[in-house]
Amino acid sequence: GHIHHPQLVEQDGLIYCNDGDWIENCTCLVETQSGDLQLLKWKDGEENCDVISEIILSEASETQKPKAA
Repeated sequence: GHIHHPQLVEQDGLIYCNDGDWIENCTCLVETQSGDLQLLKWKDGEENCDVISEIILSEASETQKPKAA
């Protein structure tokens, strides 16, 4: 196996999403109810997650939303 490094970045109108892995990093990507993207890290032994990175898409108009890569 191998490990993926979690990353969520927006650059030049494109969004790069790497959800990482659930073995070493315990990270995942989610889309919120408003359509924003979040990279989350699970807190060991707890029932919640920390937001590592976030891209707010809900505030942009439809014509200004970046395209997903």
